[in-house]
Amino acid sequence: MISKCKQNNDVIIGSPALDFEIDNIENIEKKEKVKIFYNQTITIKADYTTEIFTRVQELHKQTSIRTLDIFHLSIAELNGADILFTTDIRFEKAVSKLNLNIKVINPLKYFMEVI
Repeated sequence: MISKCKQNNDVIIGSPALDFEIDNIENIEKKEKVKIFYNQTITIKADYTTEIFTRVQELHKQTSIRTLDIFHLSIAELNGADILFTTDIRFEKAVSKLNLNIKVINPLKYFMEVI
């Protein structure tokens, strides 16, 4: 999936929210492998902005999605992402109820749609 994105010259956005999640992986060996993969994968790194914090507050009022997931969503949305991949089924379903210009989908499900 990642290699296909890179072949298509798709932008893969990293973020401080992802850094936070990776930093909280307890297994040191796993954390280091994930960091290496992440740093080799992303093509740009988004930063926190006032607009992101404002969007997080707006979405927090509209949904009961976990705050960290709202950060992922806000960062992706405000950085112009078309797709946000997730393996969290509840997050995917909750976002589908919102009126957004971004598709939140499981990578395998997306892959099956594209083929």
